[in-house]
Amino acid sequence: MTPAAELRLLRRLGAPGVVMMQDGPDGWAAFPAGDRRRRALARCSNADMRTLLSSGAVTSGAARALTPEGRARLARLRAGDGAFADQHRHIAPPSALRDDAASAPPVNLAESPLGRLARPGADPLLAPAELAAGERLREDLARSTYNARVTMDWSAPPAGKGAARAGGRDPAGAPDAALAARARVNAALDYVAPPLSGALLDFLWRELPLEAVERAQGWPRRSGRLGLKLGLHRLALHYGMVTQG
Repeated sequence: MTPAAELRLLRRLGAPGVVMMQDGPDGWAAFPAGDRRRRALARCSNADMRTLLSSGAVTSGAARALTPEGRARLARLRAGDGAFADQHRHIAPPSALRDDAASAPPVNLAESPLGRLARPGADPLLAPAELAAGERLREDLARSTYNARVTMDWSAPPAGKGAARAGGRDPAGAPDAALAARARVNAALDYVAPPLSGALLDFLWRELPLEAVERAQGWPRRSGRLGLKLGLHRLALHYGMVTQG
């Protein structure tokens, strides 16, 4: 597990009540309050779990929580230990990410799935507007999640127009900010449209590797990078970050 991946996992596991549970034969998933009916916040392989367990970062048993040693590790990863932080941080300036840059904090791409496609010092796959669009959607996805239970698979975020809502808790009980974010997510995904919208969710929300995105969408091998770029470009058009050429 890379330091960036470890940081993402420990951050999710560090939230109150979140525990890791076996999720199929090949890995583990983090669930709020150990409730498998709710969306998994993060996933890791069996090998990564063995590493966490041997380092004392998580407890043993069927439901594994962050230990004091794990919280100390998380604090070091968050704050950085000098050279470690500099080595594993890739800070994108606000001006490269959004139009309200004056009030927006810098984004650490080492903590973002988009960091895989925006490595410093390499020929960038993504234009600044495409990177900004992806980060904006990720922000709204995080704000829109309020754990409403519905009959559809809510391990995924809203899938755009026509998503089923019957049989669950009334979405009106969600905070106004969450409802507004959900509306923005739905509008963005409707504009991008399948299959590109599904690929964006797989990569940005579920944080699947490119190979898994290709399999999930039925795409040819090594086509995921181009598919994600096309989806992010559509997203940038929706947000008005670029104009139709």
